[in-house]
Amino acid sequence: MNQRTRQPERRRRYRAGAVFLPWVLLVLPASLPVAPVSAQDSAASLTLISSWTHVPAGRLSGPPVWTRDGRMLFAGEDRRLYALAGTGERLWRTDLERLPATTVAAGRDGSAYLGLNPNVVTAITPAGRVRWSIAGPDAPVSVIPSPDGVVYVVWRNGAVTARTVRGAAVWAVQMAAPVTATPVVTEGGLLVVATDDGSLTAFDVLGTRRRLHRFPAPVTALAAGERLFAGDRAGGLHGISPNGSLLWSQRPSESPVRDVLLDGSQGLVVRTDDGFLLAVSTTGTTRWQARPPGTRITAAALTDEGAIYSGTSDGRLVVLDREGRLLADHFTGRPAAIQHVGITRGGRVVTAGDDWVLHGWCVHSCAQAGPRPALWGHPRGGPGGTGVSPFYQGRSIDAYRNVLDFIFLEQAASSDSPELQRRALVDIEARVAEGRVGTAYVYVVELLVSMAMGGPVGRGRTPVAPPERERAMVLLGELGDHTVSARFARLLQTESVPLMQSAILSMMGAIESDPDGDVVTAVSAFVQREGLPLASEVGLDAVATLASVGRYNRTEVRIAARETLVGMSASVRIPARVRAAAALAVRTLE
Repeated sequence: MNQRTRQPERRRRYRAGAVFLPWVLLVLPASLPVAPVSAQDSAASLTLISSWTHVPAGRLSGPPVWTRDGRMLFAGEDRRLYALAGTGERLWRTDLERLPATTVAAGRDGSAYLGLNPNVVTAITPAGRVRWSIAGPDAPVSVIPSPDGVVYVVWRNGAVTARTVRGAAVWAVQMAAPVTATPVVTEGGLLVVATDDGSLTAFDVLGTRRRLHRFPAPVTALAAGERLFAGDRAGGLHGISPNGSLLWSQRPSESPVRDVLLDGSQGLVVRTDDGFLLAVSTTGTTRWQARPPGTRITAAALTDEGAIYSGTSDGRLVVLDREGRLLADHFTGRPAAIQHVGITRGGRVVTAGDDWVLHGWCVHSCAQAGPRPALWGHPRGGPGGTGVSPFYQGRSIDAYRNVLDFIFLEQAASSDSPELQRRALVDIEARVAEGRVGTAYVYVVELLVSMAMGGPVGRGRTPVAPPERERAMVLLGELGDHTVSARFARLLQTESVPLMQSAILSMMGAIESDPDGDVVTAVSAFVQREGLPLASEVGLDAVATLASVGRYNRTEVRIAARETLVGMSASVRIPARVRAAAALAVRTLE
């Protein structure tokens, strides 16, 4: 390479170093500086590409949330609730008639729950229709659908209430001081609430209250994983064991803690009020801290692998790895502050801020931003094997692609090849996880039902193997379509394989909806069959299904489920482990 060729290359390297060097200097551990990170290596580590934008008429009430089937829910100042597909396509919007006061919460069946000003909580069906709206004692702080089957509502004045998913009151408790942080539910199922007197209080599903700890300064941020972590107004950070004992207390910042984030390995990242990010070990030691030059961090999200996606006050999307090394510093094109950052189930990034713009980003490549081809090539169609003719430019191209995908999915699932059956399931799993089921939803559900029932479907001559049937049932539970439960309730009576019995029960328990009582009736008849012993694992699945369905449905279904559980807990025909589990489940339906 001659001298003239080398000079531009040197200038490019110098410019890259000039951009990234301030970040290297501002990423510091608690004591000694870390070794400098190569600016060139960092700059090339990650690329963010704009995928789609959506502009609601106003700021969002909180970060977008995702349902189990990959839809994105959020509410804005325009008094509307929106549902978007994983690709950014708007599915529906609902007029709330009031300003939203809380972040939207997604229930297990895809329903949305949120608080509205001045004192209302509402539930919206997966189709975007209002299910119920109830007035409360003060402004709502947070609505949390619990895994235990109740919907917790925490109010600004310290009131804590629990309701069923149908809106019926379960219990209510009045705290002594106002709430200061967004509540969380621990892995053990406890609702943890922080109040202005510095107290942390836990509630179980029955409303039993237990004081966890009292700190000198009010808690402003909570995170729950294997342990509970609390950040306070004085910059303190505290680790708390599952039984409520204080493990450690540190003060990593002089500024109030705004967010505490946990990754998949329980790594801690803290965002402070003065715009810093701090990485903290599980013992409370500060590993490093960072703040972008000339601006501050205003929002952050953490992947399970520990990558930190953060927005800044001047409209930049900054990405760091778990060691604090800079992976990307991307200007979004708008100088307004980014107030919300989210990671979608499909691995994309969503930002929203003061400019009212909701923006989807692809990491490295947008190749998977839209409907992507199946895991095998289609025998007809355009480039990439999508199944769509390159000459087809109609308005329904996405629907056309989805229908063609279904045709080939069906051919694979109904073939004589177990390998093709497995590949069809892997493809559908990816669609569900990434929100790409789209307009082919009804086709995918029917295909999964056919596979779960054992086939053969279409022209197939080989029945679907039990492991693939079980996977299909898991996917049906993920999709949460309540119309499926009644069909499998009838199948439960004739199924003789314990593995399939457990799979059917688990699927119905995951779907949870039983508007006509078909599921409870079928499970009751199943566990009371004469002359047929009930295997322990199958019995435990039956108990879990009855408890789940009983919590989430109308009073008659709840009573029938409880009566069956009471009978199971007292029957000598039932294994001892199952009797004990049934007796415990009875309490949750009281």
